[in-house]
Amino acid sequence: PSEEGILLLHLYNLLADKAGRPKVTSPVSQINIESLAGELWDNRTRALVLSGSNDVELQVVVNKINELLQSYDHTIDNDTPVFLKQGIDHRMDEFVKNLAKGEIKGVILYNVNPAYDYPDADKFLAGLGKTQLSVSLAETLDETSQMVTYVCPDSNYLESWNDFEPKKNYLSLSQPAIKTLFDTRQAQESLLKWSRIPETKKISSNAGEEKKEAEQNLPKDNPYYLYIQKIWQENLFPLQSEFLSFRDFWTDSLQKGVFVAKRKSAANTHGRQSSSLLPQDSFLQITTQIALRKTEGFEFTVYENIGVGQGKLANNPWLQELPDPVSKVCWDNYLAVSQRFAQKYSLKLGDNVIINNLFELPVLIQPGQADNTLSMALGYGRTSAGKVAEGVGKNGYKLIRLQKTKLYSGSGLKISPTGVNYIFALTQTHHTMEGRDHVRQANLSDYKKNPSAGNEKHLEEQKKKNSLYPAREFKGHHWGLSIDLNTCTGCSNCVIACQAENNVPVVGRDEVRNKRIMHWLRIDRYYSENPARPEVFFQPLMCQHCHNAPCENVCPVEATQNSNEGLNEVAYNRCIGTRYCMNNCPYRVRRFNWFEYSKNPKFDYNMNSDLGKMVLNPDVVVRTRGVVEKCSLCAQRIQEGKLKAKIGNRELVDGDIKPACMQSCPASAIIFGDLNNPASRVSKAFADERNYFLLEELNTESVVGYMTKIKNS
Repeated sequence: PSEEGILLLHLYNLLADKAGRPKVTSPVSQINIESLAGELWDNRTRALVLSGSNDVELQVVVNKINELLQSYDHTIDNDTPVFLKQGIDHRMDEFVKNLAKGEIKGVILYNVNPAYDYPDADKFLAGLGKTQLSVSLAETLDETSQMVTYVCPDSNYLESWNDFEPKKNYLSLSQPAIKTLFDTRQAQESLLKWSRIPETKKISSNAGEEKKEAEQNLPKDNPYYLYIQKIWQENLFPLQSEFLSFRDFWTDSLQKGVFVAKRKSAANTHGRQSSSLLPQDSFLQITTQIALRKTEGFEFTVYENIGVGQGKLANNPWLQELPDPVSKVCWDNYLAVSQRFAQKYSLKLGDNVIINNLFELPVLIQPGQADNTLSMALGYGRTSAGKVAEGVGKNGYKLIRLQKTKLYSGSGLKISPTGVNYIFALTQTHHTMEGRDHVRQANLSDYKKNPSAGNEKHLEEQKKKNSLYPAREFKGHHWGLSIDLNTCTGCSNCVIACQAENNVPVVGRDEVRNKRIMHWLRIDRYYSENPARPEVFFQPLMCQHCHNAPCENVCPVEATQNSNEGLNEVAYNRCIGTRYCMNNCPYRVRRFNWFEYSKNPKFDYNMNSDLGKMVLNPDVVVRTRGVVEKCSLCAQRIQEGKLKAKIGNRELVDGDIKPACMQSCPASAIIFGDLNNPASRVSKAFADERNYFLLEELNTESVVGYMTKIKNS
């Protein structure tokens, strides 16, 4: 982390030299970035430099670099700022200081949990005890709610009306999807009542509109709903000219979800205030301070991982059991170190260490991590969250440093081994491809010359195709799936979507250690052979729905078979759990259900309460103990798409059916469709020179294709 400032100063000087601007004081950088600076300069007005640091001084240098690159008003839009994450850290620090002094008599806490995630939580709690009134509007009895005078639980967002402006002039509405389950009240409604704002009267309607409202079952006595309507009528309705009636405007905004307001205002100069508008003397002072920074001990970074994040939703077992895309660990956080660091200090995978006398964590050896650095995920160590999250991991917020802002990295970390070894819940223990070609790749320059670059083996296998199986013909639909490895980031969104859609059960840490995780879809992660500077490759893997399926001819009861539309299906009522199919599957994508969750509370993670059953998808059967299950390519969605087309008296259109993995993929890396339709996207993907099949030398005739990964260099 300490090298980031040096690197930014070096980059600034290289660009300033090209722009004819004065340079700043900078230590010598050990990393040669002259080619990077040249590429940025050649692409000025179309380039952008970003930093993930929360350090204000580093962000000032970043803004100055973007100014040199003429990014403002080109790649940076000053007129449409994003309004997310606008917390001002030093104001929170001032608030805690005033609490400690006893200067604050009452406090209302909404959507925050400082007793858990404020770095100096003890100081906050001591000050909270000096107030005369403290109210929490939290949904759950979290760490902060336990310490206040009153808890007035907020309704869930799925039970509430709300409006938002995530970025300037882009306004959105949300409406209840379900009725209120508990005796709760929306926080905004509570604030309206407590602030004694006169209740808003219902928008007047004519007889026809009142009839429509009755049919739509819109709320007539929800004060916050009426308040939102009033604000939209007074402030937003005049900004459009499409609708004469507010009722029509309101209904259209609800249906579309987003209203783009056409209002002009002064350009946002927040980014420039820390660069262009900053006096040169102040900028030079900042760069000098960065250049003089020193470190001691081990450097560290705390970060949010992809599943648990900040920890607010840590009680969700789906998120706890989601393997981290890189480390493949679930149900725990850990202290990640480099391989060279582990060798130097004789640390093995899982060795527990005490960190700054704060807490104890196991060590994970992470290829590619910088030497002499340590990293730890936030979001764990909850003490009041629910039976799933409590006692899982340690609270990394204690390592955050408070200055003008919260700093998520620093130095001075000390560790001492305890001699105890911890067993991780790991879902992948072999990390390289060993020279095989599960993920095929090629350089961009080679791909431009030859679209089949890196995929020559596919052409060879297609030529020598022979099989003892008779060729199959699909006269109706023939379903297929394509996965573009060039766009897949390994985010694992598809894994959770599949779990939610198909009622995939959670098994818990101990059973993951026993290799009994039930996910129908997994993300295989491979490192290249160099552990110090590895490349990382991700490959989503689910049932390949083979036509020559190795699982089928070993099943003694014919529970698994191929449908006339090319899907490999499992008849759960017929399966007797011999697991021959699992043993014969070269892709290792079939799961044996060991558990009867309804009768064993130890494995009852899916059912935190009777209400937990609400997460189950009624369109998918809940499997019983003793059967093998796997990806069905969301057969229920295929059937739903057919029925909708039938009701509409039309043929299926490409895109009508989207499996959960495809629908949820933020990178659009997954395509599903009918291979018998030559115009479908999946047919075109299969015809692409980049398309290949996993382990195609086995001639399983898979209908899941992968597209070669193309690298810049």
